[in-house]
Amino acid sequence: MDSPYARELTVAIGALQKAAKLSQSIVSSQDKGAIEKEDLSPVTVADFAVQALLTATIKHAFPEDHVVGEEDASDLRKNPVLMERVWELLSRIASDHDTPSLCQLPTTREQMCDLIDECGASSPGASGRTWIFDPIDGTKTYLRGELYAINMALLLDGEQVAGIVGA
Repeated sequence: MDSPYARELTVAIGALQKAAKLSQSIVSSQDKGAIEKEDLSPVTVADFAVQALLTATIKHAFPEDHVVGEEDASDLRKNPVLMERVWELLSRIASDHDTPSLCQLPTTREQMCDLIDECGASSPGASGRTWIFDPIDGTKTYLRGELYAINMALLLDGEQVAGIVGA
């Protein structure tokens, strides 16, 4: 890969591959663990799990980078059943032989929630390097088993320098 961001893209592609497998593992199930956010939009266990996976991977590879995502873990912290469903989803891919080479996963439920919450601690206009995640773009179509995407972008001082989309 001939790019000044080759390492970043390699890390992002690996994380996206595992995130796609994770999200696909429940796309055909009737119950995707959907709840309604305050803005009345849906969020699923896959949204939370993908955001935790992406954040863990990026923060492991680039510890000084900022991360911004759509979700926060307040619903998980209030609902142990929902938290357990997200944790189980992440655990499904933990034993895959390629997981350690492609991504990082949280090691505890508390770390999972902290990683999800870390995505709200930064501003996309911040200086330096900021990763932006949309863990399940098209949650309503995801719920119907239709097209959705997982999006990642890297901003440098507010300007996009790299991006990857898995659909």
